[in-house]
This record gives sequence, structure tokens and C-alpha cells, in this order.
Amino acid sequence: MTDARTPRSLQVDRSRRGRVLIWVAAVAVAVAFGAWFVTHPAPLPVPDEPVTVQIPRGESEYVGLYDPAADDDRTLHISDVSIDVEGEATVSVLVCQNGTVSVTHEPQTFCTDLVEAEGATLSPGDGLVLEILEDEEGQATIDPVEISFREGVQWGTHQVGPTVEATFLSR
Repeated sequence: MTDARTPRSLQVDRSRRGRVLIWVAAVAVAVAFGAWFVTHPAPLPVPDEPVTVQIPRGESEYVGLYDPAADDDRTLHISDVSIDVEGEATVSVLVCQNGTVSVTHEPQTFCTDLVEAEGATLSPGDGLVLEILEDEEGQATIDPVEISFREGVQWGTHQVGPTVEATFLSR
């Protein structure tokens, strides 16, 4: 409070600049947190133990990778799929609709339909599955699959599923 006798040159004016800087900093922190939140969905399960399968050459084997019902009923909208295979094998990532599989050569027993994972929605009650095929004897190691997905307002790219060690046998 100033007295009428205090000269104007000795009075202190409150600056708005300090308040503005505080608001700018608060908005910057909120934007940074929001950006981090939408680009960091919860990770997907990647088991430590590999799955070992023996597949007759020329036949497809289906190996389950992920069940969203077992992971807090997540719904993933898959935009991209990446598979790393060491060895010779034809490998596809599919969505088993209305069912899940562990390891089988007859997925139609467990799934109402199999669709390409890229561009599909993976909902509780569905399963993410590998289809593995090779016409020659040998071995292949398939690393955990990397998927890019959206889950609600969040999006990200994570690995999912076990490493699969496949041996292709003669009939």
C-alpha cells in the first residue's frame, strides 16, 4: 500500500510477466505430459520362455501370441505388423476372431474366422496368432512380433508374444 506522499518513482508496480511465465510453464508441462501419455500405452506381454513346435513340412501350424481378455480386456486397432524370422519359413500374423489358440493345425475348430492382423481390430474374445508354413525340412526362429496399434486415445509400437522355435519335419 502506498501513501499519497510517496513519490511515484519509489512505488513498485506489480508485473504481469511473472504470472504469464507461470501459466506458460504450466501449459507446457500439461502438453508434454499429454504427448507422453498418448504415445505410451501399457506394454504387451512378451513371455521369457520360447514356444517350441514341430511342424510337418507343407502344413500350416498356428501358434497363439496374445489374448486381450487375459490382459485387462484391451482392444487394439492394429495398423502395422513386423516379423523377424531367422531361417526359412513363411510366417503370417492373423487375428483369430471369436476364439483363441495355443498351438494347433486346425484353427477353424477354435476361431470363427482368421483375418490378417494388419488393419484389424483385436478385441477381448479374439486372439493374435502366428501362421507358420515351410515346404522344406529345417528350423526357424521367430522373434516376438512387433505391432503398431491404437488403444483408445493412446498409440504405440510394442513387441508381443513369445519367441517361437519351429522345426519342419519330413512326413
